[in-house]
Amino acid sequence: MTSARATIHRTAALSALLLLSQAGYAALVRLDAVNGPRPVLQFLALMAYLFALYGLAAHLTRRLRPRHRGALLVVAAGALLFRLTLLGAGLPQEAGPGELAAAVRDDVRGEAVVYERFLLFDTDHWRYLWDGHVAAHGVNPYRYAPADPALDPLADEDDAQRTDGRAVWSEIRANVNHPTLPTLYPPLAQGVFLLSHALAPGSVLTLKALLVGFDLLAALLVGLTLHALRRPVGWVVLYAWNPLVIKGIAGSGHVDAVAAALLAATVLFIVRGRRTAAAAGWGLAVLAKLTPLVLLPLMVRRLGWKRSALALAIVCAGYLPFLNAAPLTTPGGPFAGLRAFSERWQFNSGALALFAGLAGHFTSRPAAAARALCGLAILGAVGHIAWRDDGRARTLPQTAAATLGALVVLSPAVMPWYLTWILPLAALTARRLWPIFSALVCLAFLVMVDGQERSWALALEYGLLAGLILCEPRRNPQGGPMKRTRVLAVLFTLSLGPAALAQGSGSTGGDPIGQGAPFIVTHSVKGTVVEINADESQLVVEDKKGRRYLLKTNPETAYKAAKKTALADKTDLTLRDFQVGQPVRVQYLPEQDLAVEVRLLKK
Repeated sequence: MTSARATIHRTAALSALLLLSQAGYAALVRLDAVNGPRPVLQFLALMAYLFALYGLAAHLTRRLRPRHRGALLVVAAGALLFRLTLLGAGLPQEAGPGELAAAVRDDVRGEAVVYERFLLFDTDHWRYLWDGHVAAHGVNPYRYAPADPALDPLADEDDAQRTDGRAVWSEIRANVNHPTLPTLYPPLAQGVFLLSHALAPGSVLTLKALLVGFDLLAALLVGLTLHALRRPVGWVVLYAWNPLVIKGIAGSGHVDAVAAALLAATVLFIVRGRRTAAAAGWGLAVLAKLTPLVLLPLMVRRLGWKRSALALAIVCAGYLPFLNAAPLTTPGGPFAGLRAFSERWQFNSGALALFAGLAGHFTSRPAAAARALCGLAILGAVGHIAWRDDGRARTLPQTAAATLGALVVLSPAVMPWYLTWILPLAALTARRLWPIFSALVCLAFLVMVDGQERSWALALEYGLLAGLILCEPRRNPQGGPMKRTRVLAVLFTLSLGPAALAQGSGSTGGDPIGQGAPFIVTHSVKGTVVEINADESQLVVEDKKGRRYLLKTNPETAYKAAKKTALADKTDLTLRDFQVGQPVRVQYLPEQDLAVEVRLLKK
């Protein structure tokens, strides 16, 4: 009776946490996620609230077994409900039920771009949609950058065949971040983009729903693996209710969900002794995100050389159809975007700050040296973990999480959503390190205030990470070596914070494109023209909330008109063709108040 009563109380408490969490996600989906202190602080406050409830849920579910069906149903219901709620992130905040229904219809039909450019401060989904569109029309997505003139016909509203009869592609193309760089997403990710295009070309909602399907599959696979390992199935909440995962996939639409699901499948197959299926799962995971390739030493021990070779053959086969991206004598090809990422991107990296500070005493090129040192540190960490790996199926989640974690933490670019690769594995061990770090890494979104990284946030993030490593329970029967490893890890991680403080805000160096990508601050304003100055060098646009934006123009500013508007057939538009009272959408750089494109919209 006591046990039954405790189960009822636990289920009731989880139900209360579900309702409280749902209120937080409902507030998050209505957040006006634009640049500035207030929206960003509101976002961080909501994420802190959701992580606090998540921690309570993790505490309540730590001993849940399959017999606790009521509590597990609450966990499953919460996982589904939270994600369905955040599918609406980016839709117009002021719209009523009827207007939202109309917006969703327009999105699915491709009649208009109704989602904001930023979906909770992320924009990668526009690249996914564009890549799928390019591939659907027989163009190798690795061959051209989105801004390449060769792709202009795919955004021409007058070419119904190449735009699928939809008027959204010009705006989707304009929303792609870093449009001068070719795509870096691997072939399986491209397949997902192509599938989304086949279901509903240009639809943000369809793309996000598809990725949420992979996300929920990852949660299901984690639960099945826990059951196979005879561990409490309630640990699945560490992934299923993680706010960063839900925000990153359902809210912002990151393709990392595909890699998360395939990594979870790989572990399940290994636990069940299905090594050939595990090899296929791992190979597909690499084709979805490439980073699981660092697990090669761990997989060889569990799969053997033949099956590991099979996995690598799957990876090579996935790239074969794309090898015509560019002539071999040019710097293009399927890895051109990846090369640019590895050479230029830097964001939220304590390791890069530390190494740049050290290298500055010995070389005139500290940024390049710091990147090389990050690479060596990753190799060293991965090699050490592989050397200590015992090769058992049961220990794979722990060692794989540590390997991927070392890759993320020591990289020059530490994007928050990268934690979604690690969290399915972390949930299988119930370790606190990665779930808590997934909350700390949200401090990176402070860059959205003004485009600048903050050294104190970097120091706090990595200082607390060092504390988490120190507090991790030691579960190694050999004792001494693990203790020495932990001491070294703590000392190194602790040094990252002071290094960031010493170098100052935005200190990681590099060019403006590399630093903070893809958080480069761009924004679009949709509203009504209320003023144009005499020399036509600036205009004022008022949005639906009554906020006014003063926007400069220059000779490079493009002027366009949507179809079925009075100016649709006119060429060589200038600002004088736009009148006060006309609805427009303006793409601009807020740090310069500079208009990039002014487009006349239908009334």
